[in-house]
Amino acid sequence: MNDGISYKWKAFILIAFSSLINVINMSSIFLLLSIIANDFNLTLKEASWSFLAQSLTVTTLVLPMGRFSDIIGRKKILILSMSFFSIGSFICYFSQIFSIFIFGRIIMGIGISMLMGVGNAILFSVFPKNENGKAIGTLTAITSFGVAIGPILSGFILEFFPWKVLFLLLSIASGFLIIGLIFILDDKKIGSFESLNQIFDWKGSILSAITIISLLLTINYPFEYRNKLILPFGIAISCTFLYLLINHLKVCKYSLIQLKYFKNEHFKLSTLTRLFGSINGNAALLLFPIFLTLILEIKPSLIGIVMFISAVGSMIGAHFGGRLSDIYSRKRLIVMGIIISIITCFSFTLINNNQSIYIIIFILFVNSLSMGMWSAPNQVMTMSASHKSNYGTVGAFVFLTGNMGIVLGQCIITATMSFILMFQGFNIELSEIGKLSGSSEAFIYAWKFTYLLITIFLIFSLISTLKIRNE
Repeated sequence: MNDGISYKWKAFILIAFSSLINVINMSSIFLLLSIIANDFNLTLKEASWSFLAQSLTVTTLVLPMGRFSDIIGRKKILILSMSFFSIGSFICYFSQIFSIFIFGRIIMGIGISMLMGVGNAILFSVFPKNENGKAIGTLTAITSFGVAIGPILSGFILEFFPWKVLFLLLSIASGFLIIGLIFILDDKKIGSFESLNQIFDWKGSILSAITIISLLLTINYPFEYRNKLILPFGIAISCTFLYLLINHLKVCKYSLIQLKYFKNEHFKLSTLTRLFGSINGNAALLLFPIFLTLILEIKPSLIGIVMFISAVGSMIGAHFGGRLSDIYSRKRLIVMGIIISIITCFSFTLINNNQSIYIIIFILFVNSLSMGMWSAPNQVMTMSASHKSNYGTVGAFVFLTGNMGIVLGQCIITATMSFILMFQGFNIELSEIGKLSGSSEAFIYAWKFTYLLITIFLIFSLISTLKIRNE
């Protein structure tokens, strides 16, 4: 009994450390963009491929890799995950041209895609059912901590070392982690080889990859549309391959993800809750630095503190949301968290350019806390609706759903802000906000409309949860 208790926490530490390394990598790259652009003589839009290439790789491969983990074993996939991540980081460290750097980022992305599905699957296997919430909530809190310290770590490295040292440290850290994975993880204890079939759906994987890539590049295209046909063409390609994918999943006996899960009320509605709710996921990261810098004229150093406080709110919410979901109704916790998110997002529509920074920090903290509060119980509810032999696939699907919600949110936020500003006659660069007469007021109006739209999506998320019966 004691061995079981100690082992689950050993496995948890390995998963948590893997996730922490990954999140530090993903949150640090934004701080490095301007330096990468200067170092490789790029524009900022070209440098944006530093995170876009990795993001596309992760989102495209996460579902197939989750399925792979159910077939060939979770220990192998996790070791491969950290191996790809370490090698990719090493390539980035030694890269002399941008194409090699991007190649390294893609290799890292392959590793991250393996981790995203298998991490939750292992935790669900080593922790008893009445502790699943505690495990997922604590892991989510740790990843929120990684989001907070990533830019701080990057700032420290930039102060004393060349920027590529960050990738050397990531490579070394993941290398040490591989040793722990080899000697500590036990396939029998982490639920490997429980899949009821050992056939991999190659056709479904290819169709899903094309669907996701075309969709993400269409809604999150990093360059200017020089041809007006690109947008409708991208949407048409995405819809066509989505149609082919759904038809394939209907007839394939060993499909990438079984459509029968979508007939399960808990799985279907909790997935919709996560998709709509995640649209609020990156709103603060996208909008608040601009608002605080250009409208309230807050110093960049103080903005870092504000965003750190926001991350702390997410950590607290996820930790306690997960723990409480093992004791109380998950549905009630999710409903409570989303209602608080709705109230705080609507509060953002009442903010003006004379607002007290302390009030903004408080609302932002509560908003982040509420996001963490409903996210962990939602993950547990979705995972619990699946069979243990498919934990890897479903864990990957949970990540994919949240990530698609975040990407969709980014698209909605940037498109809405740009459209409202243009409608008011301010088709200008962000740096001009606050300098031109009336531009601050126009930004505030666009800000309020955007957060009102986010509030509406959160209401859809709430409705999805309320429709869940017989928990």
